[in-house]
Amino acid sequence: MIETYQEQSILIARILYQYSLKQGGNQISNYYSHIHEAFFKLKKKHPELFSRLFFDINGHIPYSKELDSIIQDLQISGVINKLNPGFNTLIINTSETKSLIDNYQDEVPEIREEEFEDMVEELVL
Repeated sequence: MIETYQEQSILIARILYQYSLKQGGNQISNYYSHIHEAFFKLKKKHPELFSRLFFDINGHIPYSKELDSIIQDLQISGVINKLNPGFNTLIINTSETKSLIDNYQDEVPEIREEEFEDMVEELVL
């Protein structure tokens, strides 16, 4: 179970990193509304792994202040970049993300590799 903000941040960074590699690059386009919807669906399917994300479902799309905060923190730390004012493209800085994952791997609860791969597959952006 994810208990801290840091654990949640690292898990999300790892998922976005693996997703971008699976897509054959380091960019995720048209992500803003899609990323909230995608992680909302992941939370419904894996609530124990996304317990730190809370979603407002009263608008057009599910929205999480916590997810926005995590993305902003990942941007400030250099793990990701957001391009253009509309934030339509998310750039995954591969070396920084890999370093973050490697440095904090012990602080994230163990997730079976097949379960993690399933989450990456389920992420539809």
